[in-house]
Amino acid sequence: MSDIILYSDNTYGTILTALAAADTTVTLTSGHGVRFPAVASGQVLYATLLTSANVLEQIHITAHTANSDTLTVTRGSNGTTAKTWAAGSRIECRVTSEHMTAIGAFTQAGTGATARNPQDKMRDVVCAEDFGAAIGNSAAVNTPAIQAALDYVATFPSGGSVYLPQLYPTNATLTVAARCGLYGAAKHGSGISYTPAVAGVALQLGAAGSSLYTGMMLRDMQVQLNTDNSTGIYIYAPSYGDFHNVTVESYTTDKGMTGWVLDGSDISGFGSLFSSCKTDHCKIGWHFTTTGSLGPTVQTFVNTHCIGDLEAGSIGFSFDANCCEDSTFVGGNMENIETAINMPLQTRFVCFVGTRFEGCTTDVNLGATAKYNKFMGCTFRGAI
Repeated sequence: MSDIILYSDNTYGTILTALAAADTTVTLTSGHGVRFPAVASGQVLYATLLTSANVLEQIHITAHTANSDTLTVTRGSNGTTAKTWAAGSRIECRVTSEHMTAIGAFTQAGTGATARNPQDKMRDVVCAEDFGAAIGNSAAVNTPAIQAALDYVATFPSGGSVYLPQLYPTNATLTVAARCGLYGAAKHGSGISYTPAVAGVALQLGAAGSSLYTGMMLRDMQVQLNTDNSTGIYIYAPSYGDFHNVTVESYTTDKGMTGWVLDGSDISGFGSLFSSCKTDHCKIGWHFTTTGSLGPTVQTFVNTHCIGDLEAGSIGFSFDANCCEDSTFVGGNMENIETAINMPLQTRFVCFVGTRFEGCTTDVNLGATAKYNKFMGCTFRGAI
């Protein structure tokens, strides 16, 4: 791995004793060593030996104990030649082309790594703050900034994701395109805090119609709802999406919030994975529906939790007719919800495995046309 390059502003001194071309120890004039920074193992400080006639030799200072007048060096760097230097010759820390070359290239450690432009390297991660979002900014500033970042990654041939290192205030719906997404630093403390003037949707993934929205992603973040009757995440035609460690929560109890909506629209959507996702204090945890002709199907949910407050009319998983057929729910907790699972209409081939119900008025409500559904290894404590 390359040494860390140190910098020292306007540092200079003179050498006490003459140097032969092969010498690797420089003895400075007494007291001049205090001007030079300490250089430890794995670090290097670039310097130049020179005369009044501007004869030059560039060197690397590879070791220096703080305040010592002795420098350990390698000679003749950056295409210069090691020379003989008389006592009293000057030594300076200057910015050279060697510095600029080091700054202008990034090379990963490891066999086969190639040099890259640092600007390109830093662009590997697209952060909302690159576009002006900041924790101290208003929602009016953060919302268009985050949307601009999402629009930018949507131009990539294979899509991309935007990093949210903080919890940013927003006041309007953010839209996420196919093959794009958002991710935070952790489930709590990074994401968005949504406060629109009137109830709305914090995040919309995809759009209504007959297009599949593949490869959308949300990870390691929270969506905080602060306006009554709002919805956290609305996904159209989710197909092969990846949603992990995401919490949607209401700012307080009994405010009519909806956590997630999966809408099949006119094409259904299938094959997405929802793992370790959670809703807190929402009236409706998850709503499976369609605004078109087909419901979402073949979705997988692992350790998906709905934690409520027994709000009147609250539902954990709400299934409209023909929605989420051939879907599987593994594990997860349903706590303090009026109706944990509601399938009043024709819903078929849904399988729950190992789901735990606690403090719910009704654990499962199945209508007469809800058929061929399975509950295996679940822990029931309420009415069925």
